[in-house]
Amino acid sequence: AARERGSFHSERLREFGQWVSARRYSYIIDGANVAYRLQNFSGGQFSYKQVQMIMDVVESRTGQPPLLVLPIAYVTGTRVPNHTQKKRSGPTKQSLPRTPSDESIVRRWRQSPHLWTVPDGADDDWYWMLATLVCNGGAESTTLVVTNDGMRDHASAAVLQQHQAIFRRWAQRHVAKFDFTHAWTEDVVAPQVTITDPPPLAICSQATRAGDGRAWHLPKG
Repeated sequence: AARERGSFHSERLREFGQWVSARRYSYIIDGANVAYRLQNFSGGQFSYKQVQMIMDVVESRTGQPPLLVLPIAYVTGTRVPNHTQKKRSGPTKQSLPRTPSDESIVRRWRQSPHLWTVPDGADDDWYWMLATLVCNGGAESTTLVVTNDGMRDHASAAVLQQHQAIFRRWAQRHVAKFDFTHAWTEDVVAPQVTITDPPPLAICSQATRAGDGRAWHLPKG
């Protein structure tokens, strides 16, 4: 998919793969997905606070910072893209000024070695999906991505149509779901955060060789 967007994007993704494969991350954060969670209401917006909350929970759980993957537009300039507002004709792109507190968060991210910015015109999904496959999560550890993205666009892509079972297996093994009790806004108490890791064992039926035939292993529960 990156190659179809041009040599710049395929080369940039290759560079990221080399960079992240030499590092150890237990969790990758899908920053845009986290930031927009529950924000699709009048006055809702990209929430830097929600992203920072998820990052703090992950670090407190694992003792190491996660890798934040984020489109570059959210950490450059003085205005923030906003994809939450809708018109009758459909979604419309808007931008809002970044608040001083958000600017402080962005400054801290940019000074950190745990931020990877995705160039304009690329899908951030490419980056965090690749990271779960090549990153070293540690001894007997799988690198997870924190996201609620259903990845329907990728699942329906022609190249994956022939490998649906492999794609589903990847998602079951590498995707950690998250949620907030409510959206973060300035005028209410901060929400509680939950992150749900995938189960330690596969929940799909599997077959193994048994003599001259196959033995089926079925999930229980």
